[in-house]
Amino acid sequence: MSEHVYAKFNDKEITGLIDVATASKMYIKLVFGATSPQYKQVGSLKFTR
Repeated sequence: MSEHVYAKFNDKEITGLIDVATASKMYIKLVFGATSPQYKQVGSLKFTR
């Protein structure tokens, strides 16, 4: 998973609300963990195209 987050943030430009939100959720999950209060706040947010 960390490689995917790294690629999203460093290898290609992220534009648009959906891409930014998805990448942010993955980053928070990576940094704080899936069971952290920080991830629980954003993990349930759903974005659709």
